[in-house]
Amino acid sequence: MVPIPDTQNMRQGEQVRLFAVIVNIQRGYVVYPKYLDKAIERIWIKN
Repeated sequence: MVPIPDTQNMRQGEQVRLFAVIVNIQRGYVVYPKYLDKAIERIWIKN
């Protein structure tokens, strides 16, 4: 396995959290960390 830099780990973690947020929204739940507010707004605008 090739070591992954911390920055990439953080980005992947954010992607995983964002995916979880999308799934929760599809299920009818609107609970998410405040730091994802902007990402959520972009998703709602696109949809």
